[in-house]
Amino acid sequence: MSTVSIKIPDDMKRQIEQMSEEGLYQNDSEYIRAAIREKLEKDNGLTPEEEKEVLRRIKALEDQEAETVSLDDLK
Repeated sequence: MSTVSIKIPDDMKRQIEQMSEEGLYQNDSEYIRAAIREKLEKDNGLTPEEEKEVLRRIKALEDQEAETVSLDDLK
């Protein structure tokens, strides 16, 4: 897993810590990961798992097309 360092306002940090203390998230990092997942899903309309599946299917189709031979090629 990669590490990213960001700067946030003190008030925002206190709010995140409060959510963690209340048990809504395991820790500050989990809150931030959840927020990023939500934003990514909103931006592209897919969950990370769905996005991986779409990319896998596109690759499979591209591989299949690469294996396809036209009638002209057979002549």
